[in-house]
Amino acid sequence: MTDHPALAGLRFLTGAWNMELSGASFLPDPESMMSGRVTFDWIEDGAALVMRMGDAATWIIGRDDAEQDYHILYGDDRGVSRVYRMSLEDGAWRIWRHTAEFSHRFDAQVDTGHGVITGHWESRPMRASPGNTTSTSATPAPVRREPCRRGSSIRTMGPCLRRKSTST
Repeated sequence: MTDHPALAGLRFLTGAWNMELSGASFLPDPESMMSGRVTFDWIEDGAALVMRMGDAATWIIGRDDAEQDYHILYGDDRGVSRVYRMSLEDGAWRIWRHTAEFSHRFDAQVDTGHGVITGHWESRPMRASPGNTTSTSATPAPVRREPCRRGSSIRTMGPCLRRKSTST
C-alpha cells in the first residue's frame, strides 16, 4: 500500500475501533447508549481512507492536494448520501456540511498519545419554520483513560470511537 502524501495526517486512524453512541436524536431512546465496530482502511493504494460503521454507514475520505480541507463522501443503509468537508489540525478534528435545509457540524479533540477522540455532532435547520430547533448530541460520559494494550481508543460525544484491542 502506498500512502498518498495529502492523507498522511490520517494514518493514526487506520484499524478497528469500538464506537459508543449516545444522546443522538435518531436513537429509539436518546438516553440509551449503542456500541458498534468502526474500521478505517486505506483503499486504492492509499488514495483514500474508508471509514465503515459496521454495515450501516460508509465514509470515504479524500483530499485534493491543492486544498487544505479533506472531502468526505457519506452513504448509509437508509439511502442517505452526503458530501462533507473535514479538517484535522493541531488535535482539532472538524467535519461540516451546509445545505439550504440544514447544517451539520462535528467538532472533536484528538489525543493520539492516549488514542482518544472526544467530540459532538450538531445539526441546525437553515430555514426558520415552526417546530425547527437545533439538535445537538448530548454531552458524553467522561473519557475513560484506561491503559490500552497495543491499541488505543477514540471517544466522541454522540458517536464514540474506542480503538479495538489488538491483543489476542
